[in-house]
Amino acid sequence: GSNDVALLRTTEAGQTSVTIFPVTPGANNLAVAPGGKYVFVYHDVDGPEQLGPGSDQELTVLDIAGGVTHAMTVGAHPREVVFSTDDTTAWVITAAGINVIPFASLGAVGKPPLLPVVADPGIDPATLEVQVVASEGLALARVDGQPWLAVTQLPGGELTVLDLPGIPTDLDIAATGKFAVLTLPDKDGSTFLEMPLPLGPG
Repeated sequence: GSNDVALLRTTEAGQTSVTIFPVTPGANNLAVAPGGKYVFVYHDVDGPEQLGPGSDQELTVLDIAGGVTHAMTVGAHPREVVFSTDDTTAWVITAAGINVIPFASLGAVGKPPLLPVVADPGIDPATLEVQVVASEGLALARVDGQPWLAVTQLPGGELTVLDLPGIPTDLDIAATGKFAVLTLPDKDGSTFLEMPLPLGPG
């Protein structure tokens, strides 16, 4: 319920200091970059807490080494932050697409680029499932009731639509990032379609 984040630093001698940083109102989730240098503070639309005053499009990035925060505006209803495997970029999955946030430009970007993950901007976000494959720099998207899979290149934004032999009801990524699994129901049960990654043009 607070609008701040507490950063605790403990020395080798066991002494702990606390620094309080103001962040976006209504934040209910933290995402820490793999290298531990940045913390993304945002309101996760899938969290149990109500937003209250403020906007869930506002996101704060805490630069731990610099001791400063960077406020920015992302797409509506963010639900996940995924980091590139080289620890240089964050991808924020929202109802409007994916915001690309390079760490090197944190001090200069108030509204990071937003990449669409489907060709039709009118698609109901509630019917959309998006998975980011960090190891391949890809975003995969399926829409309820549609027999295709959309593939977006990160960070370039090139979008490819792949036709499927059925209508998927679920999309999962292998822990290795080497393949995606789509669940295709039929009258006799379900079929699991395994698609090697990366996917894209050609």
